[in-house]
Amino acid sequence: MAAFTTNDSITKVGSSEMNFALLWAMLLGYLVFGDVPDAMMVLGASIIVLSGLYAFYRERIRHRALAAESSGFPPDGL
Repeated sequence: MAAFTTNDSITKVGSSEMNFALLWAMLLGYLVFGDVPDAMMVLGASIIVLSGLYAFYRERIRHRALAAESSGFPPDGL
C-alpha cells in the first residue's frame, strides 16, 4: 500500500493496477459466483476506468511539456 501513497505513484502505478483489479473482480465474480453485473455497476466501473485513463493521459502530457521547457542548460547568470 505504501507504493500507492507516494508522489505521482497514484497515476503511474495505482490507477492501472486498480483498474485491472476492478476488471478481474468483475470477471471472477461472474465466473465463480455467477454474478451478472447490472447497468449501474458497468457504468460505475466505466467511470472509474476512464477517469484513471484520463489522469494517466494528463500526466503524460504534463511531463512532455516539462521536458520541452527544460533544455538541459543552466539558466543565465550561472
